[in-house]
Amino acid sequence: MQKKFSAAQTNAAFMTMLREQGDGHCKRASDASTDYTRVQIRESSVFEQLMPSEPCADNELTPQLSSDKNVRLVNREPNSPGAVTVPLGQQPIMYNFRGDRYPVYFDRMMTRKYTKDMSELRTYGIDLRQILTDNAILDMEFEYDRKMLSAMQSIVGVEGSVVPETGIVQNLKIVDASGVSRRGLKELNKILPRSFAKLSAAVIVVNHITVHDVTAFGRDEVGGDLSEAMFTEGFTAKRMFGVTWIVTNKHELIDENEFWMTASPDFLGKSYVLEDTTLYIKKEAMNLEFYAYCERGATIGNPAAVAKGRIAIV
Repeated sequence: MQKKFSAAQTNAAFMTMLREQGDGHCKRASDASTDYTRVQIRESSVFEQLMPSEPCADNELTPQLSSDKNVRLVNREPNSPGAVTVPLGQQPIMYNFRGDRYPVYFDRMMTRKYTKDMSELRTYGIDLRQILTDNAILDMEFEYDRKMLSAMQSIVGVEGSVVPETGIVQNLKIVDASGVSRRGLKELNKILPRSFAKLSAAVIVVNHITVHDVTAFGRDEVGGDLSEAMFTEGFTAKRMFGVTWIVTNKHELIDENEFWMTASPDFLGKSYVLEDTTLYIKKEAMNLEFYAYCERGATIGNPAAVAKGRIAIV
């Protein structure tokens, strides 16, 4: 059987399914206990905050001639050649305009298939299945972030290289003997406005280690009240330099002293969910198996909306 749930609902769904079996071969599980020691902090998707997903219906997909892969075409703002000054009596220059589109390809992401003899769960004082399911769903979101950051990396290229589509460097190394400073962050904010699109960064993403360098800013850099607040409370500000900051613990994906900048979602691209997170549960005799999957797609449709910076001492 298949049922769709959010991560918070998966345990209730599991319990309901077992009760509905009615075959007399499974006991009613006891209430779950939270009396256990956590080991790792897992986060929901970072990229989802940069480019929120929208649902996609089957009739919005575009059939392909050579593949059964699901694709949706998205319209992109057309280019215009600009205006010119002409002598009196002249007619406008002809320009045959057309629209522009880009594809969003969908992929399926899946957790591992978890299996267990149900009798082996008798001695656990916690709902082991619920914990695994919740964590596995967050692991899928980690995979989504990994894929999207890889796409962003392919746009900005290697450090110091010029992006062909924009003609500017969008992967910049800034050398600052004092490390992460207000001056370095100011230089990072100059990257996107240099392109033909003249965009400004709407979001900066850093990891949870680098942000400690920001909390070290003194009164001469951020003012007395904010400096004191960061000294006592840590980084709680959501906006600095007119930009929203997102702090993630996924340092496997974003290195220390690395800053990712994106424009607002309207200029970035499109993200769609074709099939929301689905939990598949199967109970056969004394054995239980379950896994989660989803199908979604996202494309960065504007190469001028992404930049990366690194602040180094040398």
